[in-house]
Amino acid sequence: MRHKGQAALEFLTTYGWALLVVAVIISALAYFGVFDIEKMLPQKCFLSPDMRCSAYAVDSNGVSLYVVNGLGYDIKITQIDVEGIGDSLDCHMGGGMTGITFDPALESGRFRDSAAKRVRIPCVPALPRGDTLVGYLIVKYEIDTVSGYTSYPREYTIKGSLRAAVS
Repeated sequence: MRHKGQAALEFLTTYGWALLVVAVIISALAYFGVFDIEKMLPQKCFLSPDMRCSAYAVDSNGVSLYVVNGLGYDIKITQIDVEGIGDSLDCHMGGGMTGITFDPALESGRFRDSAAKRVRIPCVPALPRGDTLVGYLIVKYEIDTVSGYTSYPREYTIKGSLRAAVS
């Protein structure tokens, strides 16, 4: 009887040490970010099927987007913002169009139908390099009618998503 108990104890001890080693290895991998899901997810920029974000880049000074107006009409953009989700980085100027540049420049404030523009959104304070910006890309606009902007402007909002590493 005595030997059966000793064999069982040695068996459990051996497997206990093996499980402890596996737990230490998994903990070390998690500590060094191997299981960080944010690093595994693809980078993306999405606004809507009609207002496309076809290219983008994020650096420490801000976000650059290449936006195509496929809405079917000219618009006047009233606000562009990038808002971080949760603990993510923020990159917005508090609303409005302060500091935001378009290349080529808007014609009389209008973003023409089927036009493509490079939009630069500055970030204050600067974004830390190596981090990932995960958030919402918000574009607010008014529809441009044939006679100019509507006399009772209605503001529309497109809320898309942005995920990019800061270079």
